Amino acid sequence: MWVRERTLAVGILPNALPVTRLGLRVKRGIAGAVARNRAKRIFREAYRRDKERLAPGWDIVAVLTKASGLSVESLEREWILACTKLKILAATQSS
Repeated sequence: MWVRERTLAVGILPNALPVTRLGLRVKRGIAGAVARNRAKRIFREAYRRDKERLAPGWDIVAVLTKASGLSVESLEREWILACTKLKILAATQSS
């Protein structure tokens, strides 16, 4: 199952493991290796901030399609929106 956002496409498949794994791809259309590597760093930071919220047992592929005007906060919003649409966020427990 795939979900597309403005700068991000996310696909998921269930796995039989107690962990969630992430694969990241940046489209070659993002000009220059420096821009692609920057986009990867920004996405990894957004993922790092929210990885505890993901339910275990998924293989996730994230494809970054655009890098212009990319910030950690904007990409994190898109990431959480995509995860919400895919229903892979773990249920949060209230204290």
